[in-house]
Amino acid sequence: MSTRSESVHDTLSRRDSRSHPVRGSVGFCLALLSLASGACSGTDSGPASSVDMAAVAADMTAGPGSDGGSASANTTADALTAFVKAGSYKTWKAEPAIHASTGPHGGNVRTYVNDVLYASLKAGNTNHPKGSIVVKELYGSGMSSLTGHAIDIKDEQTGEWVFYEGFAPGYSGPYYFRGTTNFCASCHSAGLDYVLTKPSAL
Repeated sequence: MSTRSESVHDTLSRRDSRSHPVRGSVGFCLALLSLASGACSGTDSGPASSVDMAAVAADMTAGPGSDGGSASANTTADALTAFVKAGSYKTWKAEPAIHASTGPHGGNVRTYVNDVLYASLKAGNTNHPKGSIVVKELYGSGMSSLTGHAIDIKDEQTGEWVFYEGFAPGYSGPYYFRGTTNFCASCHSAGLDYVLTKPSAL
C-alpha cells in the first residue's frame, strides 16, 4: 500500500461516487453503517454536547480496561472526534517530525502511539494488547496546519480494531469502521496486527 499515490480519502470518495451516483457521499454510506452497528458519527458542529472531552481524553490515555463483551464508549466516532480535538495524544511517543506519508493516507503526516502499543511494538509482538492506539496527524500538502486525523484503536473491551479518519475543521461524517473486513483494514492488514507503524520510526 505504501506505493499508492492517492490518499484513502480520494479512493473512498471515488469508489463511493461510482456505487452511489445519486447520493455520491461516503458520509451517507457511513451514516447507514453507523446506524446499523449502533455507532455514532460526527456532525458539522463536532462531537455531541453530551460528550465530555476531558473525560474522553482521560479514558483514552488510561491503560486497557477489563475484558467484556460490549464495545467501549470511548471508541464511538463522536468520542474519537472529541479525543483528537482535545489533543491529549500529543504527550505520547511520536515520530520526530512531520514527513511525507509512505502509507495509504497520502500527503504529510506525523504518527503518535500510546504507551501500551509502544511497548508491544518494541517487544515485537504479533498481536497487540487491547487499548493499543495509533493517532496519525494529517497535514495534506502543508507542514503546519492540521487537516485531519486518522486513528486505529483496539477496543479495550472487545479487542476489536476500530478505524477512524476525520477532517478539519468540523470532522463531519468521518470515515468509521469496526472490525477487520473493511477498506481501512484491507490496507492495514500488511502491518503487524493491523499496525503499519514500525518502532524504529518512533
